Amino acid sequence: MVIFFNHAIPVDANPEQTVAVSEKSTEWAAFIYTTIIIGGTIISTLSYVSWRKYKAEQKRKQSGDKLVD
Repeated sequence: MVIFFNHAIPVDANPEQTVAVSEKSTEWAAFIYTTIIIGGTIISTLSYVSWRKYKAEQKRKQSGDKLVD
């Protein structure tokens, strides 16, 4: 994870220059972040389980056990 800090760049704070962010765009942003986090977790879990199954099957083949599905 990369975190950027912009403390070295001076910024003019003018209260008249406000940007209106619509409520709809913030809802979509939250939905997208949630989807990415949950999807990434599911993909990581499935990849890990598949890798463990593959390694177990390889170990069973080496030991001569023929009961592998």
